[in-house]
Parts: sequence; C-alpha cells; structure tokens
Amino acid sequence: MSKIPESYSLPGVTHIAAELNKFGMIIVHSLYYLIIAIILIVLVHKFAQKILYPRLANKRFAIVLILALQTLVLVSALLLVLGQLGFDISITAPVALLLVITAAVMIFFIAPFLPSLPFKRGNMVEIEDVQGNVDAVTPIFTHIQTFDGRTVFIPNSLIWSKKIVNYHFTPNRRVELKLNVSPDHSLADAIAVLTDIMRSDERVLDDPAPATRINSARADGVDMVGLCWVKNADFLGARSDLYIKVVNATQSDAGISLSLEGRRVVLSGEVASR
Repeated sequence: MSKIPESYSLPGVTHIAAELNKFGMIIVHSLYYLIIAIILIVLVHKFAQKILYPRLANKRFAIVLILALQTLVLVSALLLVLGQLGFDISITAPVALLLVITAAVMIFFIAPFLPSLPFKRGNMVEIEDVQGNVDAVTPIFTHIQTFDGRTVFIPNSLIWSKKIVNYHFTPNRRVELKLNVSPDHSLADAIAVLTDIMRSDERVLDDPAPATRINSARADGVDMVGLCWVKNADFLGARSDLYIKVVNATQSDAGISLSLEGRRVVLSGEVASR
C-alpha cells in the first residue's frame, strides 16, 4: 500500500475553508455592529425615560428627536452590515439617512393631527365598569391595573366604542356625601354639622366652598348631600375619611342622625277570593 504524501490535499477543501473563514468574519462583524446598535438604542431610551422626559414640559419634540436618533443608529448599523456583505452603500447610505430625517420632521408636524387613544401610561381612567391606572398601551391591548390588584386587558378596538373617563386631566374632583337624615332633628343643625365636617378637613378646597344641599324630603327621612372639592390625588382618601367623620358625628349626638328605613305594614282581616 502506497503512502499518501504529506503535501497532498483534497481538491477544493482549501477553497471551502477560505470561504467559510471569510463569511465567518462577515457574520462576526455584522453581529458586532448590530449588538452595538442595540446597546446604544437601549441606553438612549433609558436616558430619555429617566432623565430627559421628566425635566421637560413639552415632550413631543424630545420624543421625536429620540426616536429619530434611535432609528439613525439602527439604520447605520444595517448599512454597515450591507457594506460587509459587499453591497455598494455609497448611494444608499445618504438616501436612507435623508429618509429618516424627513420622516422625523413629518412625524413632528403631523403627529398632533393623528387619532390616538385619549390616555397614556400612568393615567387613571374609567372605561365602562373598569377603573384603574393605565399600565401599558400596546398596538392590540390596553392594560389597566385596577385598584384591587387585577390587570384587565381591553382590546383597543373596543375602547374606541366605549365611554372613557380620564381623571388625569382633572386637577380637582367633587366629593359627594349622600345621606338620608332623620326628620326628627333640626335640619339647620344637620346642615351645619355636615358643612363643618367638610370645612375642617385640610384636603377640602376653599374655592368652591363646601356646601350642603337638600335633594328631597319624605316622612321617613330627608335626602341630604354634602358637596366639596379636593385635589384629584386626594379624592379616594378624602371621601372615605369624610364619611367616617359623618358616621362618628351621628353616633355622638352632634345634631345629625341617620334615618331608619320606613316600612308600611298593612293588616287585612279578609282573604280575597279568587
């Protein structure tokens, strides 16, 4: 059996190895450019969210600028990848960058006129019977974090046809303390007690001033409502505390007492015949 010479090599093996080495370096360089681009995009996003946006009153220009910058970084990385693959980007690169800048300018001027959902992340909203804070807005669903800890996913297609209340745009809210008081006591004293309870709370605003109104009167009770205004952020806590103070006042004989539900009893000595 003859011995194979040391200098002998299979036909084409050297060429294949060289090609694999070349394409392997292209893949490595391409991944390098893409990874660097992704890292830069994430860093710019975190910088904008934590430092830039909270310091600006008008965020629209900054948002468009940041999005344009992130897009430029991604487009530049893709152009470098195309260059690694052997494409001539001398003409493509200026055109792509010009398109990105043009799109950013158009978005800045056109965005205010485009239809959008009447809320954004962090707003407290009420959509039909769901009330809570907007946790996220995706192209398909809006995530609502309710006050009892649930996360409700509402399809955006349904939101367009639902009644939406956005409390974020309301700086102050009116608290209504609805009571049915006993007619056995002086209504003037009851009105004075309820009004003083509202005025004594530091969260209640002076303008408009707290007021008490009579809605209706019956033999078994008088429907009374106390009206006052508080800051939006204080609404739930203030309403709860004011009701507690009202109940305490009714138990301390302070001039106001809740009426008991009246019932009418009819006695009949005959049973109607069918």
